[in-house]
Amino acid sequence: MQRVVVHPDRIEVEVGKQKLRDALTADPRTSSVRAVAQQLDQGSSDVIRLDIEARVKRCDGEMRLVFPPDHPGQAPSLPASPLLKTLARGRQWYEWIVAGEVSGRRSIAKNCGSTSDT
Repeated sequence: MQRVVVHPDRIEVEVGKQKLRDALTADPRTSSVRAVAQQLDQGSSDVIRLDIEARVKRCDGEMRLVFPPDHPGQAPSLPASPLLKTLARGRQWYEWIVAGEVSGRRSIAKNCGSTSDT
């Protein structure tokens, strides 16, 4: 990736054709990927530029990229539910316990107080 610019209403992504080709053809068994790589060679510039309609929105204290629906009349997706956040926190706590970083409820609470993403 060469450059990503976030605007209020869109995102610009620029990627070099050679880097994209290398990433796509990492597995030579995929013939469709090779066809895409050949199409990349046909362009005149070495940079592919994508403009993606999206906006940054604050949801429950987090910053998220919000994309418009794919089809007219389609409802926008809902933000992550509290259940998903709870599952993610539980998984993090499990990882801390397995790694030996915490030993019980009090040390988990202490660890959560020292991190900014909980």
